Amino acid sequence: MRSKLKDKWLATMAEELRALEDNGVWRVRLVACDNEQEFGVDYSVTFSAVIEMSSVKRIFVLARKWRVPATHGDVPNAFVKAEKEAELDIFLRLPRGMVIPMDVRRRLGVTNNSELMLELMKTLYGLK
Repeated sequence: MRSKLKDKWLATMAEELRALEDNGVWRVRLVACDNEQEFGVDYSVTFSAVIEMSSVKRIFVLARKWRVPATHGDVPNAFVKAEKEAELDIFLRLPRGMVIPMDVRRRLGVTNNSELMLELMKTLYGLK
């Protein structure tokens, strides 16, 4: 890398990788395909931690006008830290290419991977 910001970029990437490793999510990335979600089933209940830039500017202008401190922040890897609701059960088909060893399938009483499902213990990025 030749950028003047090389050291900052490398430090940020190292921090990101360390956080993913600490949260135990660095090995696999599952993302919900929201195009396959069923319309009308809690479809309108969505939450997003984003704000329009015009709103941010208004907040800072008002903070300046009223002479109150204003700051911003970020929660790195917020989606991997979010717990899902206890009453919410989310199941997935096995991701393409994932193979469960024969001895594990025997213990579970199934003959092939298509009979298995995964239950999510935490939220999944992109899921409505």
